[in-house]
Amino acid sequence: MLAESFKGENMLLPKDLFENAIALKKVDRTPFWMMRQAGRYQKGYRELREKYDFLTLCKIPELAAQVSLLPIEQFELDAVILFSDILTAIEPLGLQLEFGEKGPVIHNPIKTAAEVAKLKLFDPAHELKYVADALKIIKSEIALDGYPLIGFSGAPYTLCVYMVEGKTTKNLVTVRALQYQDTELFKKLLTLTTKQTISYLQMQLSAGADYVQLFDTWAGTLSREDYLEFAFPYEKEIISALQAKGGKVILYVNNSGHLLDLLKETNADVFSLDWRTDIKYASELFADKAVQGNLDPTILFASDERIAKSVENIFSALGRKTGHIFNLGHGVLPETKEEKVKYIIETVKRVSKKFYE
Repeated sequence: MLAESFKGENMLLPKDLFENAIALKKVDRTPFWMMRQAGRYQKGYRELREKYDFLTLCKIPELAAQVSLLPIEQFELDAVILFSDILTAIEPLGLQLEFGEKGPVIHNPIKTAAEVAKLKLFDPAHELKYVADALKIIKSEIALDGYPLIGFSGAPYTLCVYMVEGKTTKNLVTVRALQYQDTELFKKLLTLTTKQTISYLQMQLSAGADYVQLFDTWAGTLSREDYLEFAFPYEKEIISALQAKGGKVILYVNNSGHLLDLLKETNADVFSLDWRTDIKYASELFADKAVQGNLDPTILFASDERIAKSVENIFSALGRKTGHIFNLGHGVLPETKEEKVKYIIETVKRVSKKFYE
């Protein structure tokens, strides 16, 4: 499976590239993977979706592994990320989760103290065994090829947004009302999801994940004051718990440019940046940490010349020659053309090799 371009003399394998980048050690090029790198923009994925719904692909380990590996088989990427969803860990709590054309829907969202009291922590090794099994299959497939394996979960604030709202919304009125009107209850929900996320991600690491990424999709909508109250302590608790057992954590908070100095205090191993973030400022702020990002996903609809220029701009602004994992600032959009994905990968490799000369 390993691409020929990785087999040349003196070339680090992808896993070594990741390890060195995170440790701020020398690399010969920048490692590159993409959020949502397995998805609807791929013909192979769309063919599978004609046979199976989304949750079926997630819950049958062999299928989840197959989808996870599709991007590596098709493109010369540098990491495999588990095919799953950030909401996987909330369904066994007692929530009725469904994925429709407009995204996730929870049919019994949380509204009252009695509903929070009904939620019970569970053993992910049992209730989410299919996730562990998928990771083990992937690990066995890539064992000889030198790819790092990334697991993930949603962060507590983001999980609670979906648990309370019941679906994706723009203004988050329902969850904001709860967090302000019954702060104690909302924090009970945050505490419960924090404990569950720790055990879930620890299970993923035990099943073979080399790194885990914590996605806080909605925390960036919070003010600095509210972020410190409703997101930061829970992110920090998860990161500390996983690191205490040797885990390495990538933290991604979408739309977080106003929070970067606060994010730093979580002490994550890697800080993933969205495309609105000034990577020069972030690189300087996180000087002792690795950063990941942060190309605008919509640039992949531009001309090849514009794509190349955007990649070059990121390297120019970065201002350092270590501690960088190239990624998009958010997930690959479904309408993206496969040839554009191939081009961005080739461009990052070409530009980064020149950058490190």
